[in-house]
Amino acid sequence: HHKNLVKIIGKNVTDDGRCLIIDNTLYAFAPKGITSYEIPSNVEIIENCVFAESELESINFPEGLLHIGMDAFSNCVKITSITFPKSLETMHTYAFRGCMAVEGFYGNEKFHTSDNKCLISLTNIGICICGFAGKNITEYTIPEGIVSIENYAFYNAINLRKLNFPNSIKRIGSHAFEGATNIETITGENVLEDNRSLVVDSTLIMMAGGGLEKYITPKEVKYLSE
Repeated sequence: HHKNLVKIIGKNVTDDGRCLIIDNTLYAFAPKGITSYEIPSNVEIIENCVFAESELESINFPEGLLHIGMDAFSNCVKITSITFPKSLETMHTYAFRGCMAVEGFYGNEKFHTSDNKCLISLTNIGICICGFAGKNITEYTIPEGIVSIENYAFYNAINLRKLNFPNSIKRIGSHAFEGATNIETITGENVLEDNRSLVVDSTLIMMAGGGLEKYITPKEVKYLSE
């Protein structure tokens, strides 16, 4: 796997032997032994999976960066803070999937909520949460205006006990709360009286199962979501 790569050699490689850059696009990174890195100033695009599963604890993005690809930083489990440059225009929904140690998203406000806790993206259905920086949070209120929670967004948020949903929520992706097994209470306009069942258009889109040994599907539910 590329996470054991120490050095790259070639005409399109940076002087430190760490980055392969062609036409302002970063295609490969040699991460072995690196915990902090400043991406070269000429990089405009970070391709898919470039930094995935590396040991990075911090990363600095250059002003001029335009796009971050799918799984570019997936499973970088030691990164604690992410600051986006103002120049960033687009980012794949799964760019930071599995970055469980992140405590805050900062910089370009197009990509995070005002409380710095949620990574967001704009899709054809509206604003979606695609990452959560709340590994130590026990209760969280999802901001009004969020329409969807994407796959793996709250992955392994094991300390979360209570979640408050906005009226705007319409969809929750598969695996959105995988590993967040201790959620015991949910609230919101579309939550039933049991404070366990989130139902939109007669579809159960989330069930809070923390501490439960038995669950009875409410009579209001006609369909089960993913």
